[in-house]
Amino acid sequence: MQKVENGLFVSVDYTGTLDSGEVFDSSEGRHPLEVQMGAGSVIPGFEAALMGMAINETKTVTLPPEEAYGHRDAERMVDFPRSQVPVGVTPEWVRP
Repeated sequence: MQKVENGLFVSVDYTGTLDSGEVFDSSEGRHPLEVQMGAGSVIPGFEAALMGMAINETKTVTLPPEEAYGHRDAERMVDFPRSQVPVGVTPEWVRP
C-alpha cells in the first residue's frame, strides 16, 4: 500500500482543536484540504504528521506552537476602526 511521501498530492479531512477542545478549523462540510507534500503549503507539523500515512488512515496529533502557527505575539496585533473594514466583510473575534 502506498504511503504519503514528498511530491504526492493528498486530500485530507481534518479538524483542528485547541487544548480546550474548541474547534478552530475543520474541513467538515467542505471539500477535503488538498496538499502537495513537500511544497510547504501547510504548517510544518501538519505536513510532518501526514508523512507515511496510508489511504483512509486516521491519526490524532498534538502540535507545539513552533510546528504550527507559532506563539502569540502581542506586538503583531493591530487595532483599527471598524470603518476600515470593507463593505460585505463581517469581522469575527478570534480567541487567543
